[in-house]
Amino acid sequence: MLQRRTTPRSASPTLALLALAACSGSAGEATLLVEAFSPAARGGELVSFVGVGLDENEFAPVLAPPCPLPCEVRASFSTTEDDQVEIVIELYRGTTSDTRDAHYLGTYLVTGLPALPAGEPDVSVTFRADEDGVFLHAEEASGIPVGLVRADPDPGR
Repeated sequence: MLQRRTTPRSASPTLALLALAACSGSAGEATLLVEAFSPAARGGELVSFVGVGLDENEFAPVLAPPCPLPCEVRASFSTTEDDQVEIVIELYRGTTSDTRDAHYLGTYLVTGLPALPAGEPDVSVTFRADEDGVFLHAEEASGIPVGLVRADPDPGR
């Protein structure tokens, strides 16, 4: 289950990475294009929910219509286990919060976190939609460089 400042599930160490984020911004930050020219954004506003997977059948909307573009929300995440060095974020787009009716946008990993006790890493994740698409941006509060990568989608979904 995902709540702010926690991870949705433990990341599998065997996830194959598709692409590294194009890192931009200052030290400790990473940005990734999730969906170019997303159907979630039309006519200058957000028309679909974009959210984070909670469990097998539900996602928590983070960006919600109607929202004029650009539409941006920032959320804090942290680890749930000691020495955890990545956070898993599953993204969906849909008109309801039911993942069975939503479009799966992929699984994303915030990587490079320091191995600290659970709850100590402080990662700010920005979810943004604009005319160019849907983006994720991650930064660690202390300035430690983090990565943002897309992992293979779960073939069972």
